[in-house]
Amino acid sequence: MSAATHNLDVQDPEISPEMKAVLQWTTKTQHSGRTLYDHLLGTYHLLREWGCDRDVCLAGLFHSIYGTEVFRHPTVHLNNREMITRIIGHKAEYLAYRFCVTKRPEVFILAHAGAHRYLADMKTGLALYVGEKELEQLCRIECANLIEQGDFRLVPTFQTILKKPGPLMRRDRV
Repeated sequence: MSAATHNLDVQDPEISPEMKAVLQWTTKTQHSGRTLYDHLLGTYHLLREWGCDRDVCLAGLFHSIYGTEVFRHPTVHLNNREMITRIIGHKAEYLAYRFCVTKRPEVFILAHAGAHRYLADMKTGLALYVGEKELEQLCRIECANLIEQGDFRLVPTFQTILKKPGPLMRRDRV
């Protein structure tokens, strides 16, 4: 999937016209050798294929919309979180936000190992508690993010964390 170019007119009932309008802004931004749009949609499709719930899939679709520690090209400024919340819903936006402002992927691995249950918000400096379910959801998004970019180095670690055999390791599904 990482080499594919995705169509903005995708007929997915979960992707509303409002989401498509925001995603249109990502079609000119480069990310890992292609557009950010292609990466976001590829991440979304992996999460859907893995059977993740709607909020996790939509968070994956918007997982770097505010930029990240590594990808420092925000499409939407953090002052506009309310707009993204209206478009994708509170839970999906919150997961996307947490993904964008957390040092990853190592911090997800450490948190799962019980090293800590607080993730530092790099934008505010606050330490925010992360529960088991939210941590699992963030790990799924991170795993899809890495696989979609062709980075398989941490897949075995995330597969162990998620206790999910199957498609996480199947490169033919990427």
